[in-house]
Amino acid sequence: GAAVKRAIQKASPSPRRQFILIRWAQKAAGALVGVATAAFLMFYQWVVEPAPPHSLRVKAFAALTQGVLRGAMLTFFASASDFTRRLTSVEANAKFARLDAGPEEDWEATPADFRAVVTHIKEKFGIRYVYCWHGLPAYWGGVMPGTPSMTGVTGSSLVYPKPTASIAEVEPSLMWSPAVLAGVGVADNPGALYSAMHAYLAAAAVDGVKVDCQAGVGLVGSALGGGPAAARQFQAALEDSIAAHFPGNHAINCMCHSSENFYRFSRTAVARVSDDYYPRDPASSTPHIGACAFNSLYMGALVQPDWDMFQSAHPAGVLHGMARAVSGGAVYVSDKPGQHDFDLLRRLVLPDGAVLRALLPGRPTRDCLFADVLRDRQTLLKVWNANPVVGLVGVFNLQGASWDRNRRKFHVHDKRGQTLTTNISPADVESFRPSAAAAAAAAGDDGVSGGDSGASGSSRWAG
Repeated sequence: GAAVKRAIQKASPSPRRQFILIRWAQKAAGALVGVATAAFLMFYQWVVEPAPPHSLRVKAFAALTQGVLRGAMLTFFASASDFTRRLTSVEANAKFARLDAGPEEDWEATPADFRAVVTHIKEKFGIRYVYCWHGLPAYWGGVMPGTPSMTGVTGSSLVYPKPTASIAEVEPSLMWSPAVLAGVGVADNPGALYSAMHAYLAAAAVDGVKVDCQAGVGLVGSALGGGPAAARQFQAALEDSIAAHFPGNHAINCMCHSSENFYRFSRTAVARVSDDYYPRDPASSTPHIGACAFNSLYMGALVQPDWDMFQSAHPAGVLHGMARAVSGGAVYVSDKPGQHDFDLLRRLVLPDGAVLRALLPGRPTRDCLFADVLRDRQTLLKVWNANPVVGLVGVFNLQGASWDRNRRKFHVHDKRGQTLTTNISPADVESFRPSAAAAAAAAGDDGVSGGDSGASGSSRWAG
């Protein structure tokens, strides 16, 4: 027996050897996972992304994400983004338990004092208004079904939306987006949900809300009998709650470019007219400004366009600052603490925090409307606005970068850069142009249309 035991001990590796073997096995497994992940990302980037919307490659990949790849995709979304997370309570968690609370707090055991945090921010920094963010479905993934803390507020059910054919043609990746694969927890009673959220925020001295991911409700509506009907229900409930809890209409609508959303704005007045501001993507800076200007032409008839935040110390900070000055909208920055361009900020905001905001939504001038201000290598974007005294025209060289439909990302397609010129005149300001009736009367009197006269516009705004 002793001889057998010694033989077994000889054959067994020592603890140190076991440790080394385990470490090498872990490294080998990690390397294999890394290689597999890199191969998958390369395959996606070079094979799936450039494929036409109705191609076999896109259809096959969409089918795989609903089958063998679904688990891996959900794991990726859960670790790399917030898009599959759902609301579990309308109240703040222990990150707001006190002013110096951190991520190490016991979120379950420590009560929150959100009002103390908000009040401290207002008093210490002289802030008049504090807004909080939430989504139209509550959070990116909606409301968590069966959550005890939501009992008495609203129930919810998990639905799996399906993009419409037209939306899938524009952006095929929506067919394997987090909402499609993980589902969205849709509130049974959106009015009760918003009322509970907004009552809690108002009691905590919060003054308003920014409501994001609104077009997603239309997508969710595909599983509920129709996007327009779902958007109508949620939008009406949202505006009722905002009117009840935030006097002064303190709300910013966001990601709401679908007509089924912004056609439902009966009381809220402000809406972002762009995609996100991406400070880490240099190719997105100039397309952002172009999108804001042209979207304002459309949406400015119904809402006060919001051109989004920017970072003052960013390499494109001056360009974005000029765009906000002519936009007619709010001016706000998302600067990191201590990273500011105060010279730029002082040119945009008065010492008391007031902004010299133009009266109208900033929109492209007539001669820019049908030109490609991002890619034709010859057109400068001109944005006009007005105030009670003068007109305003901002001129921007945005050539060189744009959204690439094949790569499905912003892309710098011309790195050379070039100096461009354009003509500017009072006629670029639409309110300086005579009305159609005045032009017709002038033509009837002396046969001259008087097309570029600035007098009538000046007297109109001064009166």
